[in-house]
Amino acid sequence: MRRFQPPLRTAAGEFVERRGWLLQESREGKNFWGEVAPFPGFAEGPRDWESRIQRWLAEGDPGVLGDSGAVGFGAWCLEQEIPFVVDAKSAGLIQGNGSVEDSLPDSSDQTWKVKIGVKDEREEISRLDRILTGAPAGTKIRLDANQRLTPQSTREWLEWMSDHPEVEFLEQPLPVGREGELLETFCEDAVRLALDESVVGLENLEKARAMEWPGWFVIKPSLFGSPEPLFSLPEELRRRVVVSSAFETGIGFAFVLRIASRLGQSGVAHGLGTRGSFGEDGLDGWSTASQYQGEVSAAFLEEIWNRAS
Repeated sequence: MRRFQPPLRTAAGEFVERRGWLLQESREGKNFWGEVAPFPGFAEGPRDWESRIQRWLAEGDPGVLGDSGAVGFGAWCLEQEIPFVVDAKSAGLIQGNGSVEDSLPDSSDQTWKVKIGVKDEREEISRLDRILTGAPAGTKIRLDANQRLTPQSTREWLEWMSDHPEVEFLEQPLPVGREGELLETFCEDAVRLALDESVVGLENLEKARAMEWPGWFVIKPSLFGSPEPLFSLPEELRRRVVVSSAFETGIGFAFVLRIASRLGQSGVAHGLGTRGSFGEDGLDGWSTASQYQGEVSAAFLEEIWNRAS
C-alpha cells in the first residue's frame, strides 16, 4: 500500500492510497516481474483478480491470470525478457493555480496536461489564456476533464480551442457510455477529443473503433490488459494513441515505458508524469522526466522489489 502525497482528487472521488500486488516468478534461473494494481473508477477486467493471483501463487501457472484488465497486464509483464530498452517522451503536468512564470519552465517543444472541470469554467479559461500567452514557442497543451463536463460546457471549450491550435485535445469530457453522443453532437470537432476512461480494455477500444472514433485514444496499459493487440493496430490509429501511467510502482512503470516505446510514435508525448505522487517511499524507481531512455535491468527491478518487500 502506498499513500498519495497529497491525496489524489479525480472525478471518481479522493484517493489517499494505492493498493496492488507486485509479482515475481523464477524460470530457468532468472527472475521476472509484474504488477497488478486495479484503480477504482476504471473497468478492472476479471472481478476475481485476487483469487486468480492466489491460484497463480499456489499452482505456478501464469495462465490462470488471463489477459484482460490489470491482472492481464501483470501476466504480460511476467512474460517479458529482461533486460529491455525504453525510449519514450512524456508530457508534463501543470499543478496548482500559479502564474505563467511558475507554471511552465523555459522549455520549447514541450507538451503539458492541464486538469479542467474542477473550478468555474471562466476562471479556468482565464488561467489557460495566461499560460498560453507566456508559453515558449512549440508548447502544446492537453485538457483533461475526467468526465466532469456537460455537452454545453464541452461545446464552449471546443469553441475556445478553435482559437488555440496549440491545444492538442480535450480528454474525456463526458462520462463513459456517452461516446456516441460526443460523435453525434460534435461531429468534425471530435478529432480534437480524446477517450480515456471509455477505452479501458480491448473490448471498449474495439467498440470505439467500430464507431470510427476520429479523435485520440488515451490508453492506461496497467488497466488495459495484455497490450499485444495495441502493437498490431494500423499505423494511422497508433499515431492517435497516448500511453498513460496509472500510478504504478517503478516495476509496473518500466513495462508501461516498454509499451510506449514499442508503439513507435517518435513524436508523441505520453502521459507518464506520475512520478513523485507518493513522496519519497522509494518505489517510484524513476524521477520525473520529459524523456525516459535507457536499459531496464533485472538488478533495477530487483531493487524496487526488495524495497517493497
